[in-house]
Amino acid sequence: MNTYLKKFEEFLRNIEETAEKTVDTHHRRILEIYLKHLALEFSGDWAAAMDPKMMVEEPRYLVKLGSPQTIPFDGMSGVTEFYTGMFANNVMLQDDRLSVGDWGVASFCTVVQFLPGALLRDQGMEIDDPDAIYIIETPISMAWPFDSDARVAGEEVYALEDPVIKKANADEVVTMDERAQIARTFLSC
Repeated sequence: MNTYLKKFEEFLRNIEETAEKTVDTHHRRILEIYLKHLALEFSGDWAAAMDPKMMVEEPRYLVKLGSPQTIPFDGMSGVTEFYTGMFANNVMLQDDRLSVGDWGVASFCTVVQFLPGALLRDQGMEIDDPDAIYIIETPISMAWPFDSDARVAGEEVYALEDPVIKKANADEVVTMDERAQIARTFLSC
């Protein structure tokens, strides 16, 4: 298995194992929903990730990733807009450290994107090969508030540092189908 896929699987497994060890039933339920929500996001099933059994009717996402301002995404239409933009290209998470409390989940991790050089060039980045795939790694913090029924009330995602960009070797590239396949294995959890 490719290193990035392995780290993505470890990211999801960490959440699963933390949930299994969590004694407080509300905290465990938050972690179970957090894992299921992420697995649905990364498998491409955004509609299921926004199911009212798992997400409040009016979620609020705040994102500062790749822009100088924090961008709000309000309500189901805003969250759909976020998913459409974020997951249009291949993105995954790795290296998670998380904590759960009555209010929700806090996490430090790395967001990893696999993007074509031409797209990066069009976004104003200096790259040497528009035909290559590039790996963009950005350390982030996330806060996921949950309601008293352990439903996702939002996401707050903040870049902690500038991204590191490197040209991918062929054996490092992960496809969206490969990512989805790993994510789906956590849907039965």
